[in-house]
Amino acid sequence: MFKTKRAQSEIITTVLIILLVLAAIIIVWQVVSSTIEQGEENIEQTSQCIGVDVTMLSSKAEVGSDAGWVVLRRDSGEPEDKALDVIVLVGGKRVLDSASLARFDFKNITITSAQNDLGRPLVVGDEISVAYTIEGEACPNEPQVLGKVTA
Repeated sequence: MFKTKRAQSEIITTVLIILLVLAAIIIVWQVVSSTIEQGEENIEQTSQCIGVDVTMLSSKAEVGSDAGWVVLRRDSGEPEDKALDVIVLVGGKRVLDSASLARFDFKNITITSAQNDLGRPLVVGDEISVAYTIEGEACPNEPQVLGKVTA
């Protein structure tokens, strides 16, 4: 009588251990797979931004005027067929939300005090930088410093 009860308890113990191991494997797999999927999305988004290069061809602060302007050119970067939305920053503050640049495109951007967070027009020495979005997704890299506004 004792042998059958002992055998049953060993079988139950073995089954419980197997179930615990399976539960642990499922939990670990869920964590690992979600981490992998998240990393895959980040890699895909970041790879679109690699090699993007925007050049400031010229900039000017017009003395006594409420407007200044910068001329930007997108030299390279993938994807070729997708427009790159450029967010213009002056001194780290956003002044223009979305100037769309196709590859090898030029864009003359006028910046007035009414449209920026500076509360003033561009002045000589303001640092111009740009951040990028592709298809509404922000590129995770730091804003690219293009140069300073000239007279």
